[in-house]
Amino acid sequence: LYKDFSTIHEVDAVTGACMILKNTILKKIGYFDERFFMYSEDMDLCRRFREKRYKIIFYPEIEIIHHKYKSGLLSTNTTTKKYISNHFYNSFLLYYDKYYNNKWYYKITRPIISAFVYFKTKK
Repeated sequence: LYKDFSTIHEVDAVTGACMILKNTILKKIGYFDERFFMYSEDMDLCRRFREKRYKIIFYPEIEIIHHKYKSGLLSTNTTTKKYISNHFYNSFLLYYDKYYNNKWYYKITRPIISAFVYFKTKK
């Protein structure tokens, strides 16, 4: 279900480029997980917020310009692009391992996801 971007409403997650957080809450739930070099750290933090019953609110009155992929995914330098791409895909694998390793389907799906990450990072 899509929400109206002109209204204030609750969301599951927001990008780290536009988070405004209370330090008192961060102290309660923990700061960014340092295992995430780049990518997925915002999803992880938002998930921990939700698990502690805090709400994540989309507020349309604030405008933030996020220069997406400027960190390297669209770089013309192939070495930089590959390096960042590896972190991009491996961060999703780390997130999956962190939150789904106790699920019954983990041992079935983990090799499939690992294969996907392997082939995406070997380009």
